[in-house]
Amino acid sequence: MRRDGFGEIAVAVRHAMDREFLRLEKVAQSAAAHIHKLASGSCVSCGGALFLSPLANVPARFCSAGCAAGSSQDSGAATSPKE
Repeated sequence: MRRDGFGEIAVAVRHAMDREFLRLEKVAQSAAAHIHKLASGSCVSCGGALFLSPLANVPARFCSAGCAAGSSQDSGAATSPKE
């Protein structure tokens, strides 16, 4: 079995993965900017200014991870049946 081209294939695959990562990062930034525009620049939970970096693991509709967590807890409490 010859493996002469294995390194070339690995480099090509790595290059393709890097390009796809950059493409998806650009799509995420575009989607976050669109959501910010639709949300009028204010947090849906507290009304504060939105966090503008999609790389911070904060959903685009919220100003912080705390607001996002609080909103998910509030929505879960509102949909749970009362006994």
